[in-house]
Amino acid sequence: MDELDRAVAKHERAKRAENDTRAELHAVIRKVLTERADERGAQADVSRRTGYTRETLRLLMKEGTP
Repeated sequence: MDELDRAVAKHERAKRAENDTRAELHAVIRKVLTERADERGAQADVSRRTGYTRETLRLLMKEGTP
């Protein structure tokens, strides 16, 4: 395994870690928005704290609906 192979492997590990972390974040967002569903401004608060648009948050909630 040479330098290029090591760099490619490292990059693949980083991509998998990013995907895992994003999935975890999305699960927490869904949980928080579900728990705070009746709270005025909850979606705006999560949007501000995550940098996600409110439309993105709505889509995340829709994805999590069985």
